[in-house]
Amino acid sequence: MAVVYIVSTGPGGTKHLTTLAKEAIEKSEVIVGYKKYLDDLRDLIANKEQFSSGMTQEIQRCQKALDYAKEGRAVSLISNGDVSVYGLASLLYEIAYEKSYNDIEIISIPGVTSLLSAVSKCGAMISGDFAVVSLSDRLTPIEVIKKRLSAS
Repeated sequence: MAVVYIVSTGPGGTKHLTTLAKEAIEKSEVIVGYKKYLDDLRDLIANKEQFSSGMTQEIQRCQKALDYAKEGRAVSLISNGDVSVYGLASLLYEIAYEKSYNDIEIISIPGVTSLLSAVSKCGAMISGDFAVVSLSDRLTPIEVIKKRLSAS
C-alpha cells in the first residue's frame, strides 16, 4: 500500500524532531514541504527526492504528496509544529477523502507544537483550562474565526 507520512517537525530544525518523525523521513523516498521547512532539514533529507513550494500553496503540496504516493512511493509531507494542530493533517485527509484515495495509507506523526515550545521557552506554563484559536484566514473564513473568538 502507498503511504504518506504527515511529519511534524516541531518549532523548526532538527533538534525538536521526534524519533518517529526521523524514522518516517528515513523510510520515505520523497519529501514534500514548504521550502523553509525543507531547508531546515537539509542534512536529514539531502539524499531524498524533494518537492518544495512557497507560502500559501498548502493545497498543492498535499496534492503533490498524494500524487507521489499514488505512484507507489513512500512520501513524507513536512509540516512544522504538530500536523494535527493547525498543520496539514486535516487538509491532506480532506483532499484524500474528496478524491477517493482509499488505497493510500496516511500516517500522522505527532510533534511538539510551536505553542508548547514557546510556553516552555518563556516560562509561562499553561495550567488549568486554555484555548487556542488561529487568527489565520488562509483556509478558514474570517467570519468563522470571529464566531470562535466571541463564543463563550
